[in-house]
Amino acid sequence: MEVRYHGKAVAKGSLVASTDIKPFRIARYRKYPSNIADDKAAQLCSLWQARLGDSNWYPFKVVHCGADEERRGT
Repeated sequence: MEVRYHGKAVAKGSLVASTDIKPFRIARYRKYPSNIADDKAAQLCSLWQARLGDSNWYPFKVVHCGADEERRGT
C-alpha cells in the first residue's frame, strides 16, 4: 500500500492479512456451549493473530526420539 500526496509517495506499508475466525468458531462450538463459543473463538483467533505477527514464534516443536525427529503442532 502506498499513500500519495500531490503525486509524491509519503508513506509505504503492507497490508497484513487478517486471520479468518470461521475455523476457530467451528472448533469452539465443538468444545463449548453456544453461549460462550463465540467469545472463546474470538479469544483464540486474537491469540493466533498475535502469535503470527511474532517472528520468533514457531508453531511446531521438535521432539527428539533417539535418531529420529518428530514435529508436532503446538
